[in-house]
Amino acid sequence: MTEDKRQLPLFGKASDCAGADRPPRFDADADAFGSSAGWAGLAERAVLKVAQRRSYFTADDVWDTELEPPEDPRALGSVLKRAAEHKIVERTGRFRMTKRKRRHGAPVAVWRSLLKSRDSR
Repeated sequence: MTEDKRQLPLFGKASDCAGADRPPRFDADADAFGSSAGWAGLAERAVLKVAQRRSYFTADDVWDTELEPPEDPRALGSVLKRAAEHKIVERTGRFRMTKRKRRHGAPVAVWRSLLKSRDSR
């Protein structure tokens, strides 16, 4: 018997892809944004905190909340993408150079808070 190597989506329902007969690793509909377990939940709450306080921000601002980095710090990108899917933030198409020494001045995306926009209306 061979092992099924089809990959399930990182966010979303297993039924959205081939291999739907297997249980999902993560079901985005089961948790509202900000209530996931583990590091993802901490990161989601950090994004919410920054989005409530700033109109525009980068991942640097989220890291400045003293969020501990996971094994792969690029995981924050997935959390920001999920925040965009939940209409919490949106990409601006602009970039800034990171302040983080580990990233050696690489460009990071600038995000616009949709929460801050809602508060000002």
